[in-house]
Amino acid sequence: MTEKTLTDVDGIGAKTAKALKAAGIADIAALAAVDTANPPELKGFNGTPAWWDWAAAAKTLLPSEAEAATGPSATSEDTPAPDLPQEAAPLTPEAASVIASAEATPEEQKEGAGQPHPAGSAPNSEDPYDGPVLVVTGPKGGFRRAGFSFDATPRELTPADFGPADPGEEIEAARRFLAIYREPRLDVTLRHPDGSLIEIDPAAVEAVEAALSTANSEEEIRQAVASLSVAMAGERTA
Repeated sequence: MTEKTLTDVDGIGAKTAKALKAAGIADIAALAAVDTANPPELKGFNGTPAWWDWAAAAKTLLPSEAEAATGPSATSEDTPAPDLPQEAAPLTPEAASVIASAEATPEEQKEGAGQPHPAGSAPNSEDPYDGPVLVVTGPKGGFRRAGFSFDATPRELTPADFGPADPGEEIEAARRFLAIYREPRLDVTLRHPDGSLIEIDPAAVEAVEAALSTANSEEEIRQAVASLSVAMAGERTA
């Protein structure tokens, strides 16, 4: 498999790649490992670096675990190893109600392919649509944030695309949620499966932001994330 470079990441050209290397980010692995809450400074960069999008895209370009384990000896020099996709970061049960992703549109959920469960059947307790989902609408021309693409068609975010639960990943999930929630170009709504709206407690959101922006312990951050999860499963407004 041909090794990926920084310019393989959407939105990174030759000049941006040069600025990243000057900041100590020399390759895809280094970009994927960037602490997006405290990223390095890019000198001479005009605008705001899209650290969330870059790091998320870089993770998808990393070699799979199987390739890393076997190394070059597993394939011949003439036959490149298959380019397997990188698994998406998983969520814990506590943060599963906060953020996740799925491509189904409201029309697809009502009938036809992509319907969560047949009409008249009992919902599956593990069905991601059993819990509240974020409904995010972006600008007509399209927009990327936290590794997701949005446009004028409402996009639902559920736990489905984040994989199995794994302790520790709820912090990264909360950061991605906040990046979407605070983005002024996105309209974010939390909707219950019955169609009613759930109010997102601004105080709970601010508590998570405060925990992430200070030198708090991971346990304190997880407690704030858990409080946000509870708040987002609370009162319905419509």
